[in-house]
Amino acid sequence: MKEKGGILENGHINARAVKRLRGDQQNDTLQQPALNSPGASNAGRGVSSPRTLAIPQASPQRSVEGSDLLSVMTAQGSPEGSGRLDGDSQCDFEPMPFAQEFALDSDLPWGLNMPSLPLFPPFFLDSAPDVMLELEQLDPNGACYTDIVRPAKYISAMAIRALANIEKQQHEIDMTEPPLSSIQASIAASSVPGSSQDETSLMAFPLYFARSISVAKRAAVFDASPPIDYTTLTEKTFDWHSWVERETRIRIANVLFSQDVASCIFMGTAPTFSPLDLNIELPCYETCWNSRSARTCLEYLQSAPPQRRLSSTFLELRTASLPLERHPRFEASAFGMFTLVNALHCLVWEATHYDLDRNLKPCSPDLSQSSRLNSLDRQVASDFSGPIVQLAARVARLGNSSNFDGINRVLDEWLAVWERRTWRDTDYENLAFSLDQLPFWWLAKLFVLLHCGRDYFSVGGEFTIVNKTGGSLRDSYSSQVKVFRWLGKLRQKKSPDQTQKVESLAGLMLPM
Repeated sequence: MKEKGGILENGHINARAVKRLRGDQQNDTLQQPALNSPGASNAGRGVSSPRTLAIPQASPQRSVEGSDLLSVMTAQGSPEGSGRLDGDSQCDFEPMPFAQEFALDSDLPWGLNMPSLPLFPPFFLDSAPDVMLELEQLDPNGACYTDIVRPAKYISAMAIRALANIEKQQHEIDMTEPPLSSIQASIAASSVPGSSQDETSLMAFPLYFARSISVAKRAAVFDASPPIDYTTLTEKTFDWHSWVERETRIRIANVLFSQDVASCIFMGTAPTFSPLDLNIELPCYETCWNSRSARTCLEYLQSAPPQRRLSSTFLELRTASLPLERHPRFEASAFGMFTLVNALHCLVWEATHYDLDRNLKPCSPDLSQSSRLNSLDRQVASDFSGPIVQLAARVARLGNSSNFDGINRVLDEWLAVWERRTWRDTDYENLAFSLDQLPFWWLAKLFVLLHCGRDYFSVGGEFTIVNKTGGSLRDSYSSQVKVFRWLGKLRQKKSPDQTQKVESLAGLMLPM
């Protein structure tokens, strides 16, 4: 850790030192956001997106209160962009990503990549309070994607400080409607203990996540919004700032739902939301979200299919999995498909934890099939003849479970929709785990396989998952580490035609 006066001071970011560091840099040109910043590939098409400066103004209390959408930053020498700005726009921002500045004076063995959830933009330093500078560091990359354990003494301390700041805001004292910036800050900060490999941080996550849901409900982000036909709008009638606020609300709702499902996946907790009850829209394409002008944003919106709603789309997937039903024909963004695969994980969680249709009197087993599954441990761990999809379907049929057989079909329907999609986000897909859904689809198939074939796995082995709620913290921690490792390995399974290639779990599972 750096000594007093450096960027890191007593485990916190010293914003003044960072600003001094930037002041020492002699650079007369406006720096564009780094490639790992959302929207970098759209540079030069106009002004920066309103979301680029969705940070509150500084105050003596270093509050995160303030305007949800501050004035738009203009690119130097861009008359097209300057004409779209409000009269009181602040144009003195230097868009050097904080990650770069932090790295200049830090010898920490880790760096920042694309935010794990495309919820809010990279923050710029000028006029940003200390707590928001810290939040730039708190958008986690996902513990299952890192090669090392996060340095908890740095990251956890920043997260707790940010959460404590949010707790002191007037809207939390009075339990009134908060600004969207406070919800974004709460989500970003609470993600740290939720994905931490530190047991103490895990204990605090349920409390902080519950607060994030509370502030979101008070801001009515889960309420259904009326649909908009963008084909009827023109550049003059399209209110870009209102659209950004609308899409921010949509993404907050989708992120909270996805984080709730993540607790089910990694920690075994019961889901808070039902996808059938959430009439929220699925997120738009990242090309729209990262557009640099109202014109380009509207053009992308008009060329893309209308945004669908979670509840109706989820129901369409479920009914399409039934015999004699037609396959669903719809299209959604990568983030939207990520939300849908999380909704399918809700089905898997309910089925694996309650298994209500498991036969009280099992039918006579198929001896030939059973004999093939007796060595399921070895097939999954070291035998290249055990593809996930085929094994999951086999054990579901062998168990005579209509529930899991239906879940298998729903998962297959999701994959069919994904494979028929039109590529509209080629610059953004696979850059964040919410834009890289296939590992989570494989994980859902793996859960079905491990549950339906549990009688064929060794008790207490690598593939044993305790499906119970209310377990000890150590049980949750052990399950989290195991699933993190599985998902990390699944994410490495890349091929040009990954879904059709016969895949094996050989080399996927490593001994604990």
